[in-house]
Amino acid sequence: MARLRRHQLTALEAYLADEDEQWLFERGLHLAAEATLDVCHHLSAALRLPAAEDYTQAIERVADAGILPAAFAARFRQVAGFRSLLVQACIEIDPGRCMGC
Repeated sequence: MARLRRHQLTALEAYLADEDEQWLFERGLHLAAEATLDVCHHLSAALRLPAAEDYTQAIERVADAGILPAAFAARFRQVAGFRSLLVQACIEIDPGRCMGC
C-alpha cells in the first residue's frame, strides 16, 4: 500500500500515458485486494465459521461474526468483484472508470 500511496496523486492523463504506471496500480491493487480477502478466509477458518465458497461470502462470514462492521463489509464486498476483474486477462480494464473508485 505504501508503494501505491506514493502514486495516488498521479493525474489521469499521466496514468493513461504510462503503461508501467498502469501495471503498478493494477498489480498493486490486485495484490492488496487478494491479501485482504485471504485474511477473511483465514479468519473464517480460524473461527470455524461455515466454509465460504468465494471471496464475497468470506467477507459476509467475517461480518456476520462481528469482526467487520456491517457498513464496511457492504462496501468491502466490491473489492471481491474488483479483484476478479483484475485477474481475468480477458477483460480490458478501463482505467478512466477505475480512477477514483
